[in-house]
Amino acid sequence: EVLSLWEEVHEEVKERKNRFSELNLQLNDCERQRTDEVRGHIQQVHTVVAVQALVRPSSSPSPHSALIPPFPGSWSFSLSLSLHLLIRWEILLSSSRNSSNSN
Repeated sequence: EVLSLWEEVHEEVKERKNRFSELNLQLNDCERQRTDEVRGHIQQVHTVVAVQALVRPSSSPSPHSALIPPFPGSWSFSLSLSLHLLIRWEILLSSSRNSSNSN
């Protein structure tokens, strides 16, 4: 009877180890997928910032031309773009977290 009980316990331990391994693999896959998504979003943000930097005129009479906007509305546009990117980033992170929590 003890031997039978021991075999049952041993079998259950093996099943739990296998399940743990499966869950660990799934978690690693989810983390890798989320990391790839975040990298993709960072690349998109980088592209937008790079395009904005190229579009902005670089000639200005001031020695601090990088700090001075080329036209009066550029600060508000830049702030608006930054705010938009920040909000978009927060939404993507939130949805990514929610999707990983539901798995």
